[in-house]
Amino acid sequence: MGSGASVDDFNELAYRYTESMTKPRMICSIDFAKMTISCTRAIPVDNFHALSHRWQNRVHDTIWQVNVDDENPYPCELSLEEAKYLQMYLDSYGPGLWLDYVCIDQSSSNDKNAQVSIMGQIYLGCCTLVVGPNLSPTMPPADYIYRAWCIQERMFGSVKFPWDF
Repeated sequence: MGSGASVDDFNELAYRYTESMTKPRMICSIDFAKMTISCTRAIPVDNFHALSHRWQNRVHDTIWQVNVDDENPYPCELSLEEAKYLQMYLDSYGPGLWLDYVCIDQSSSNDKNAQVSIMGQIYLGCCTLVVGPNLSPTMPPADYIYRAWCIQERMFGSVKFPWDF
């Protein structure tokens, strides 16, 4: 293995990597000046919130950098309007927000597979906050209620709308 690393060292590293991959990233803060979003890996608990929204075309959004603990940063497409609403939710509910297109590295199929496999756990552990277009605190589009991902999001844990708090 080189560099004096033992099989036990390798196994410990592999365990820590696998363990971190099974924990979702939770949004802690946004820095508008640096266009960065800071996240940490954590087990979702009752005071965390998962944003449920209608997926939309992300082609014309701004690229933000997502920083997660000691992992490599990754890019995330997020409009300025969405970032402002995300900041509003952080101000209202505190750190510990989960949003799929921020918390899952969309450029990594391995990360998508690992994180999608635990989405039920995420929604079970968090309070699901249903939001409207561009993450606005409004009703989602009418087709939201029939979309498969959105149905899963509402099946687990508690569900609220931004005006319920």
